[in-house]
Amino acid sequence: MGRYINTKLGYANQNVQLSFTQFSYDSSIEKLESILNNFIPEKDELYTQLFNGNTSSITTSLDNKKTQEKNLTKLSEHSDTLKEFCPLKVPKTHHIKVEYKRAGYYMLSFRWKRGEYEYNARWHTRTPNAPKEQENTWVIERTLKGIGFGKNKRPKQKHYLCEKKWVSEHDWKTAIDARKKGTITKKQDKMLKTGHIPDTSGFKINE
Repeated sequence: MGRYINTKLGYANQNVQLSFTQFSYDSSIEKLESILNNFIPEKDELYTQLFNGNTSSITTSLDNKKTQEKNLTKLSEHSDTLKEFCPLKVPKTHHIKVEYKRAGYYMLSFRWKRGEYEYNARWHTRTPNAPKEQENTWVIERTLKGIGFGKNKRPKQKHYLCEKKWVSEHDWKTAIDARKKGTITKKQDKMLKTGHIPDTSGFKINE
């Protein structure tokens, strides 16, 4: 009896699914390792699960891997330029993070601390549930850490910048959920549109 081998590869903050075709169980692990070693760096984590089945098949969805790597490199190289177009001034001391999200979009984050607040300026490409006309945008967050005890006890607070006003995380997420459900109000829609500030740099990740 053959075996169905499903391999899940964690690579660069993304999951790549591998399936195997006409792959008999005989020496399957050795063959699997031989095949994967041709294109998977040693630093990648490999998870293998075996399932019963009459045949074994290989289906690979690594076609986009090189494109994603290329775009992440490009985004990183343009981070200094994009920083100049951030709606909120990014100080000299900051942390940068570039990533590809599983939902299918790229994101560049600038993080820094000012006073009691931690700021996160996120540049990202269009997200799946965003309006069709929305392109690359900025989302600005600030977070006030919570204090668990004492006279100054307080919960953690996060806000989003919308039309020069800070909107609570609760109101922001409620509007996001309403958009997904198709029940968004005009007020919520306006808040999300003004909270997704258009990038005016002209940078295009796929060009």
